[in-house]
Amino acid sequence: MKHSRGFTLLELTVVVGIIMVISTGVVSVMIGYDGRARITREASDVKGVVAALRRYYQDVGAFPLQPAVAGNDPGLVTNVSSAANWNGPYLDRWPKGSPWLSTVTWKYERSGGAGYASGTDFNFNGTLGDELRLSLCSWTTPTDAATLAAIDTMYDDGVTTAPSGSALTTSGAMYWDSGNSCIRIYVGEGPSL
Repeated sequence: MKHSRGFTLLELTVVVGIIMVISTGVVSVMIGYDGRARITREASDVKGVVAALRRYYQDVGAFPLQPAVAGNDPGLVTNVSSAANWNGPYLDRWPKGSPWLSTVTWKYERSGGAGYASGTDFNFNGTLGDELRLSLCSWTTPTDAATLAAIDTMYDDGVTTAPSGSALTTSGAMYWDSGNSCIRIYVGEGPSL
């Protein structure tokens, strides 16, 4: 009768090595999917808020006022200013956080309002003072340039630098404000309530 000796140490080492290589590949692919999903969610959230602000403008004839407290709903979820012709809610909820950081604050800002004194970054119509933007601020750790460009590409043109000079009329609708750790997004130009 023959006795089975089992596997040799070399055979076990090879099998364990193969399993490690396969699992490393699977984890790498899963991390890639997670990154793309976060980028897609961020771009989708931005598109949804900007579209809601523009629908509000179509219904009411003006953009909502900038909230007194940064990060609060400007009137897309509830009719905070009792606007005539308000046909909302335009959003289920005002966004909080980001797929990367829960501390990110979504700010709706009007040129001349708190935190948006100049208004020149998105002055496409030549009239200073009527610009509106959405800012995603308080990034404690700025997202890498490739991720920002990917978000911008899904939303806009992939250019993440601030518009200036003649680029004010040709630049995209999103950029990275490194001095304030904010993503800035163009909403529109027009009167507020």
